[in-house]
Amino acid sequence: MIEYNQKVNLTAITQKDDVIIKHFLDSIIFLNFLELKTNCKLIDIGTGAGFPGVPLKIVRSDLDIVMIDARNKKVEFLNQLLNLLNLSGKAVHASAQEQVKKQGFLHNFDVVVSRAALNITNFVKFSAGFLKPGGTMVAYKGFDIEEELKEAELALKKAKLIVYALHKFELPNQNKRSLLLLKKEESR
Repeated sequence: MIEYNQKVNLTAITQKDDVIIKHFLDSIIFLNFLELKTNCKLIDIGTGAGFPGVPLKIVRSDLDIVMIDARNKKVEFLNQLLNLLNLSGKAVHASAQEQVKKQGFLHNFDVVVSRAALNITNFVKFSAGFLKPGGTMVAYKGFDIEEELKEAELALKKAKLIVYALHKFELPNQNKRSLLLLKKEESR
C-alpha cells in the first residue's frame, strides 16, 4: 500500500508505524466488540485503500467480504492487492446508493461497516439497505460522536435501527476513537 501510494493517492497516512496502528489495528479492533459468525457476509462501504476490509479478511479468512468505493483507482488497487495476497473477496467501483439496488446486494449482508467515510445519517441512509434483518451496522468514528448520533435519530428510526452499543477506546498512539454498533430490527 505504501509503495502503491507513491503512484496513486490512496491514503494520507504513509508512515509505517502510523499505518500499522491507524489503519490495521484500528480496522480489526471491532472484532473485540462484536462476535462474527463463521462465513459472515460483510460489506465495507467507502473502503478507500481497503480499511477495514483487507485487515479483517487477513485476520478472518472465512469472512465473505465485499468492499465498495466510488474511486476506481482505489478499487483497481484493492483487486490487485486481493490477488497478490491470495485473498477471496471483491472490490466494487460504485457508490453505496447505486450498489444497494443491484441484484444480490439488497438485504444480503450480516454486517455493514464504514470507517469514517460518512457521517452517521448518510451511512444509515445509503447503507442500511444492504443489511439483513437482525444484522449489525458498524461505524468507526472519532471520539466525540454524541451530537452526530443525535442528528441521526430520524434516519435510525426510518431504517429500523437501534443503537446496540457505543464503545470508546484509545489506540496505542493515543488516538481516541468510537465504535458505534447499530442493530437492524428483526422482521415480524
